[in-house]
Amino acid sequence: MSIGMPDEEDDSDYNSKIIESLRTSLNAAESRNKELEGLNTVLRSSKEEESMKYIRLTKKYKLLSQQVRRRYSGENSGPSSPNTSRKGSTLDLQEAGSNINQRKKSVDGDSEEVKEKAEYIKNILLGYLEHKEQRPILQPVVKALLYLSDQDEKKFINLLSKQ
Repeated sequence: MSIGMPDEEDDSDYNSKIIESLRTSLNAAESRNKELEGLNTVLRSSKEEESMKYIRLTKKYKLLSQQVRRRYSGENSGPSSPNTSRKGSTLDLQEAGSNINQRKKSVDGDSEEVKEKAEYIKNILLGYLEHKEQRPILQPVVKALLYLSDQDEKKFINLLSKQ
């Protein structure tokens, strides 16, 4: 009697179906693994890029903070300086405006001061051009630095938005 033969045939069919199913699952898992590795590479490069931007921004922040400290410590040596009497936690804007006007009047062409101003303008413009999300914040500063009229400001914004 050949009763044992069909059972072996059924077992081999069953085994071949399982093997085929496992191969399909393995191929799907391998392709998903490749996708995840690609995403991981993209995330890693994005993380490195963001880390470099953070380091650059931190350096710029420190530089600008030092410049602000130097300006206020050099201009205001009396008891009304912003370092000694803060009038709450904000700087009196009228006092700051008069200090700026006095500074404009007393500019004597000192090369150190000119370099400092040029560096400040450079940092503002680079920050404005590099970081689109900060443009609304820096817009009034750029307008003041470049002495732009409202019409010039609109032209400036339109030129940058085309890029």
